[in-house]
Amino acid sequence: MADRVNPHWLKLGSQIRLLREAQGLSQAQLSQALNISQAMLSAVERGIRNCKPDLAAQIDHVLNTGGKVRRLWEINHTNSAFPHWFRDIVQLQRAASEIWEFQIALIPGLLQTKEYARTRIQLAQPTASVEEIDQKVRARLDRQST
Repeated sequence: MADRVNPHWLKLGSQIRLLREAQGLSQAQLSQALNISQAMLSAVERGIRNCKPDLAAQIDHVLNTGGKVRRLWEINHTNSAFPHWFRDIVQLQRAASEIWEFQIALIPGLLQTKEYARTRIQLAQPTASVEEIDQKVRARLDRQST
């Protein structure tokens, strides 16, 4: 069975590979310095395994990047109004030419007005701050524009 590439993991993994190659290190050399298997490092670079935050910090230390990998990890894992499991759905929706959905009680997210979306999000997350709700509403409405 072929391993499935996660596009979010691949973004970070590609950058790690570029930084490693810029230092003139092989996967074997870097994996030895990190005390992980070469297979694990390869999987991270190919976007098949997620890079954990402590591994990102170790890579920064070994490659002397000044925290670049950790910052990339943070951007990749926290800079989205959508949960990680939903990001692939957003990409698929953008690429779709047609979407069929049936709801009895709710208006689908791609058809919601700003007011309806805000109300649904507030009801689902009553402890969320106004800023968090605003971010989620903007993200939902932005999905309609593509």
